[in-house]
Amino acid sequence: MNGNFRRAGIWTIKYMEKLITFLYLLLLILAGISISLMFIFGLVNILLRFFFKSSLFWSQEMTRYLVVWITYFGASLALLRGEHFQVTFFINNLTEKSQKIIGFVMYVLTLCFLYSWTVENFKYWVSTWGMHAAILENLPLSLIIVAMPISSMCMFIFELYIFLTYIFKRRNKFELENESIEG
Repeated sequence: MNGNFRRAGIWTIKYMEKLITFLYLLLLILAGISISLMFIFGLVNILLRFFFKSSLFWSQEMTRYLVVWITYFGASLALLRGEHFQVTFFINNLTEKSQKIIGFVMYVLTLCFLYSWTVENFKYWVSTWGMHAAILENLPLSLIIVAMPISSMCMFIFELYIFLTYIFKRRNKFELENESIEG
């Protein structure tokens, strides 16, 4: 590999790590806030039902929206940390050269999918401007849907970083160490 190309790639990885650290912390905070709000809404609803035989009419819908946020943000975080489910039985039985080719193709296809998914999510998000949630009539639907383009954009950036670490044979700082399940 050309020396200048390699230096540029490693420089890009170093600067991407700063951006990814920021996005990683942002997603963790948003997921944490979502989980906390779900807990608070559930607890308040239980207390209101127990003591006053009444509940918050909007808490179930809000909880569903928060589950969507947690799912999208959690999927992004899992991608970066290498925690998504993988079936490697067939790949491990190939030659090293075949594994590298398939790995390269897999990363390129995943990046293409994530790019198109991000574009479509942004289009969908923009199309929801002016719409409101069903029960929570004052809550803009675009505020709920915003988790989709944020998550898909983060996944694209994370996958690009993982791809560059693969190409330039660098370690993904964010990936968890592989733990064996075998006893």
